Formats: sequence, structure tokens, C-alpha cells
Amino acid sequence: MTMDQTINILEERRSALQNELDALKGQAEKNRLGQFATPIALAVDILEYASTLFNKGE
Repeated sequence: MTMDQTINILEERRSALQNELDALKGQAEKNRLGQFATPIALAVDILEYASTLFNKGE
């Protein structure tokens, strides 16, 4: 399984759980608490960049 496939599977699970949690709070409460999700595309870009900062196999 590729990293992209793994990320997609995990993102589907995370998204489903996030939807359940979001249903428990109104928008005003989420805004007051500063809760927001990082878009998946941005998270993937950050992970890909971070992986270039570390030497593989060390």
C-alpha cells in the first residue's frame, strides 16, 4: 500500500469521526474554542516536506 493510499484511508476514518464530534457542538462554540481542521492537502504537503528534513535509514 502506498503512502497516499494509507493517508486516504486514514483521512476517511478521521473525517467520519470529525463529523460525529462536530455534530456535538454548535458553530459558535467551535469558534469560541478556536477549533478548525487543517485541510488534508495542506497536511499532506507538510508531511512530505518534513520527510525531506530527515535522513532516511539513520
